Parts: sequence; structure tokens; C-alpha cells
Amino acid sequence: MIASWGYGSGLIHRLNQHQKQLFSLRELLDLFLGEIQYGKAPLQEACLQIGERLPDPFREVLHSISEEISKKNYQSFEWVWREQFQLREKEFYFTEQEMEVLLGIGKNLGYLDVDAQIRHLQLYQREVDELLERMQRTAKEKKKVYRSVSLMIGAMVILLFV
Repeated sequence: MIASWGYGSGLIHRLNQHQKQLFSLRELLDLFLGEIQYGKAPLQEACLQIGERLPDPFREVLHSISEEISKKNYQSFEWVWREQFQLREKEFYFTEQEMEVLLGIGKNLGYLDVDAQIRHLQLYQREVDELLERMQRTAKEKKKVYRSVSLMIGAMVILLFV
């Protein structure tokens, strides 16, 4: 019974982490928008500054991106962004669709004029907002299901052994 309860709690913990990381992704977009609009910092410096304000694994990835840029042996910002996030993909609780959104963010950063970059980031903001809304609608229901099913399985296992 305890094991099944623990498994259900683990699923709920994973769901909570997923939700926190989606909020962090939204914050990442807000911070990049601010840096591009007002900070005018180079991408290397912007990644460092933004990384300091976000939790891991975002912090680690953004610092790695900054390091790769400083080595000056990269092909493009998009390539570095994609590579660094893919290297740590297992640390994120994102679905495939959410991961594609995250990887797409770096696609046009640094290439286009400021207005185009802002529009690009705002497009991703709307997409992440939709993902967050969907997550919030289903999270409460999923938590109830995880708890109920884990308790029922635990009870069934006990009955089988009795």
C-alpha cells in the first residue's frame, strides 16, 4: 500500500515539476523580451543574466550557451541553443510539443532586427500561455486520478495477498 501511494506521489511530484518548468519557460521569454527591448545586451551576456534569474536546469543550460558563444567555435546561436537544450532534455519534464517550442525560441534570436525578434518571442509567449492554460485545466484532475488509482492498486494488491 505504501509503495503504491509513493508511486502516486511520485507522479504528482513530476506533474508539479512540469508545471513549474512551464512557468519558468514563460519567465525565460519575458526576460529575453526585456533584454532585447531595453537591455540591448549581446546574446552571450543576456544568457548569463537571464540564467541567474531562473532555476535549474534553465540556469545550467543558459550558462552553457554563454560559454559556447564565448569559445567562438559555434556555427550559429540557433545551433548552440538547440544543442545545449537537447543535451539536457532529460532534465526537463516537457512533452515533445513543449520541447519543440523551447528549441524554437533560439531560432531567430540574434538574426533579425529588434522588432522581428520581439514579434518572434511574443508568438512563443502566446504558445506557452496556451500550454500553461491546458496544463492548469488538467493538473487538478490528473492529481486526483493519480491518488485514486495508486490507492486502488495498493488495496487490490493487499486483497490478492490476503
